[in-house]
Amino acid sequence: MLLQTVLIIDPKYGEQDPDTNMVLTRWQVMPSGSRVLEVGCHDEHLCRILADNGYDMYGIDLRADDGGQFPLNFTRIQGDFVQFPFAPEAFDMVVSTSALEHFGLGTYGEAFTDPEYDRKAASRIHEVLKPGGVFHCTVPYWTHDFLVSGGDFRLYDQKGLTERIIGEFEVEEQQLFKSAGYACPDDGGNPPLVKEEDTRALGPDPHLGVFLKLRKR
Repeated sequence: MLLQTVLIIDPKYGEQDPDTNMVLTRWQVMPSGSRVLEVGCHDEHLCRILADNGYDMYGIDLRADDGGQFPLNFTRIQGDFVQFPFAPEAFDMVVSTSALEHFGLGTYGEAFTDPEYDRKAASRIHEVLKPGGVFHCTVPYWTHDFLVSGGDFRLYDQKGLTERIIGEFEVEEQQLFKSAGYACPDDGGNPPLVKEEDTRALGPDPHLGVFLKLRKR
């Protein structure tokens, strides 16, 4: 199994959304054949791109797939990640973009509500990762407070991130970025990165994204 230095992204996938782009540009490349799980994989491009790069991809989402053709090394599961019986330490890496903020709030047609479901999902991700494995994650961020906005998604401040997602993980990278063209200074990159001190004037809507690279000790 060869270790790549960068991900190869076929032009057929077009321009990626800012959350996906944050993950792809910061991906910790691992040996081809490594087992990777995407939690909340309804938008299939990320799984397809990683499968194209030789990873043994698994994706899970409450919603049905789009009926498209999947690579042979991509297994898609329709189900509840928190309840699905993945074996402990089954994956070398887990990724989730703009998904955990909705868990347990009825956004995806769940037959129940559980305000702690994001925390339970993060704990389950820690469980299914191998020691030393990495979790790449994006969620919405707001500097002022942890908030459930509109009843169907959460906005995380630093305390909320620490208590509900980071938990037992070790933080290797944390970076704010623009997920839309908000009136806030940025570095002009793609997606534009933002400094915490430049976000103070923002209200709860619009919000920024936060990228986390977390490692299981």
